Amino acid sequence: MIMRIPFGYERMFEIIKGLQSESNIVDILEHGCLAGHFTRFLRDNGFNAVGIDIDEKSFLEDYVQKGYLINLASGAIGKYFGDKQFDLILANRLFSLESTRVLVAERYARGNLTIFPETDVLDVAMHNTETILEASLKQLKPGKFFVSTIDGDERPTATREMVERIGYKIIQFEPYEMILKT
Repeated sequence: MIMRIPFGYERMFEIIKGLQSESNIVDILEHGCLAGHFTRFLRDNGFNAVGIDIDEKSFLEDYVQKGYLINLASGAIGKYFGDKQFDLILANRLFSLESTRVLVAERYARGNLTIFPETDVLDVAMHNTETILEASLKQLKPGKFFVSTIDGDERPTATREMVERIGYKIIQFEPYEMILKT
């Protein structure tokens, strides 16, 4: 059992608890869950949480065996989950130019990706952000939430225009934190 909030997730958990007070939140999907510590923390605190990440090498094996960590690209959640919908979908430190740079560098190092000029990394980041937001909207229950936080020194890749065009209602939109509603 994980008793303390995993490092870097303190603000995300504050947001979840605040949303829990206004709307019953049970089913949570975490994009970019890495090893799965926050997903596990949420499960230990009564939520039915599932984590997804495209890099299963970081997963903790016992979490995978318990079935709540899934190797999956965020854009493919509709194919995997089908009609299953969530009360909350979250992305911690995912919608930033820096996280895309890391992903591109890792994929290039493994030979899985042709390197892009620096100008194209921003386009890739914006496309990935939009793909995740679109796929997530389809998996959220009506009136439920998508939450994203990034560190203050990172460049955000989600824009107000983007989330409104996709169909979200904006509850809060700050450069490093956004709370959206279906």
